[in-house]
Amino acid sequence: MTTRRARLAAFVAVCGLCSALSAAEVTVLAGDGTVHRGAVTSDGKTMRIGAATLALERLVAVRFAAAAGTLDQGVVLADGDVIAGVVVSMQNGQLELASDRFGRHSLPVGAASALVLAPQTISDLMRVSEEPAGARFINGDRLAGSLSFLNPAAAGLSNGKRIVELPRDRLALIRCAPAPVAATTTAALQRVRLVTGERISGRLASLDAGTLTLTHPVLGNLSLPLALVATLWIEGGAVTALTTLPATVTQTGFLGALAAPRANGAGNDGPLLVPSGNAEQVIRVQARSELVYALDGGSDLLVAEVALAARGVGRGDAVVRVLGDGKVLSEVALGDGAMHVLNVPLTGIRQLTLVTDVGPDGTTTGDVVTWCWPVLVRGAPTAAR
Repeated sequence: MTTRRARLAAFVAVCGLCSALSAAEVTVLAGDGTVHRGAVTSDGKTMRIGAATLALERLVAVRFAAAAGTLDQGVVLADGDVIAGVVVSMQNGQLELASDRFGRHSLPVGAASALVLAPQTISDLMRVSEEPAGARFINGDRLAGSLSFLNPAAAGLSNGKRIVELPRDRLALIRCAPAPVAATTTAALQRVRLVTGERISGRLASLDAGTLTLTHPVLGNLSLPLALVATLWIEGGAVTALTTLPATVTQTGFLGALAAPRANGAGNDGPLLVPSGNAEQVIRVQARSELVYALDGGSDLLVAEVALAARGVGRGDAVVRVLGDGKVLSEVALGDGAMHVLNVPLTGIRQLTLVTDVGPDGTTTGDVVTWCWPVLVRGAPTAAR
């Protein structure tokens, strides 16, 4: 335990130094499709960057630094937040969590989606809700059941007939029984990814040159050193991520497992490290494909960053088109790996179609495309493209 915490402290110190050295490189993607760079401050209602003052609820993302791709141990909460630390025990329906930076907390097991007992990738943890309840072993085997107890030596899993005791050091993860889904809220929510890979959500109270202050529903009021913050983004309110909306998918061709055709429905391929920094909301597609979204006519803009996926640079030359009610609203040729910012007016549009097509070479080789931060924005002024 001491060695692990020493490694963490050293990692945070290095990340803090990097953040301090690159403070001027903070990048904000705003809900009007503009990109701003510089130091940021916030009073919890607006964000100021340079000479610009932006409404907080109409921001898309604020990027400070890169985030770690794995988590050693910790807990994934029901809302997808990820907290690093050691799950000490579970008994009588209560989890005891010794978090790395927020102290010791007791929380109901229903508040947890998964217990992380061995290193896991952050991207896998963001999709852990798709796993059935039970244990996942370090060797990849699984055992279905519900968690009955947990202590430093073992976990007890009930299969409905008896409780099976499992050595803790053989377990990678325990997927808790799914908690009831909370009622959907339309209010804007701020989410923060830390450089350690953790994710914290709540209400942003303030942000200055050294500290981000956030109110979390489980952990309470948190003051986070800015050196720990990788990304801040907004969900809900005026901003709706396309990754949360169902799509009808048409796919022609297949480039392999890394770009498998997605099933109809919502999907998020993030978090992902891309040329513009961390992207939490990601849709990866390949030529030729169409994603069709039914809208209510109330969205004013589609804002997104789009580029060839890293493995396609130098090999592919895809073209993406944005259609509204069957008419082409925007078209971008992708061939150089650069990230293109799209700002497409959608007022009154009821069917949005994202088309990924082959480029001039006429083949699908390398034509894998990454849509980053694709969001619909309501009530946003149209900025110059």
